[in-house]
Amino acid sequence: MQDMTPLDQAHDEMAQDTDNDSARLRFYQRLVEVELFVLLESEPEGPTINPQVFPVEDSAYMLVFDSEARLAEFAQGTAPFAAMSGRKIVEMLGADGPAQLGLGVNLTVAPSSILIPANGVDWLTGMLDQDLVETVQMVQNFQAPRDLAADFIAAIDRKLATATGLAKQAYLLGLQFQDGTAGNMLAFVGAIPEAEGALQQAIGDVVRFADLAGRFDVGFFALDAPEIASFERVGLRFDLPQMDARREDVPGKGPGMDPDVPPILR
Repeated sequence: MQDMTPLDQAHDEMAQDTDNDSARLRFYQRLVEVELFVLLESEPEGPTINPQVFPVEDSAYMLVFDSEARLAEFAQGTAPFAAMSGRKIVEMLGADGPAQLGLGVNLTVAPSSILIPANGVDWLTGMLDQDLVETVQMVQNFQAPRDLAADFIAAIDRKLATATGLAKQAYLLGLQFQDGTAGNMLAFVGAIPEAEGALQQAIGDVVRFADLAGRFDVGFFALDAPEIASFERVGLRFDLPQMDARREDVPGKGPGMDPDVPPILR
């Protein structure tokens, strides 16, 4: 019996309480952030892939699995595949307008087996298209984070664990703005300039699928920024993993954080 994967666990939580919007959003968050394996008709050639498409009733589905073993179990042996993040797959399916294919996830081989129709893929595409903007309003003061669920904080922690070498630290903070409004922010300290877009996108994926009541922003600060003293006093600090000096990793290329254009459906 295979071990439960993070996607299995999120699906199980969603299935146990079908009226729980937060659990449903957590499942889709996990789906877009994990690495998935697309079952192909043939070996990929360059940036182009040719996925196997399976008809189910009046719809067609591209099949994806959250492990090579599960793909092989479904295919009853070795089969060509392409590996990419769930985000890239959703973006690929919705790249030219409304999605024509649905997603069959772990069909028949896992507890997280589910069919997501084309309109569900469209919904996911719309979620991923929402921008998380950098804080531009004047902040009156920094406070402790407010009204953030433990599972949201855990999701931020998981995402930052993939951002090796892209920043030194991050702080989760509450904000009070000069116009009287309030919110929360994730403040990155010492981020590589070229990686700011990837970091913003990665955190945006967590925020979009969280059932947050208020505003959430992202900010970038230099290592010697005067605000850091306040961050240390009231914020929740995350130390990001750093690269081994002997490695030659490219900023923004961590799992789920590749900003490159995804493969194209043929």
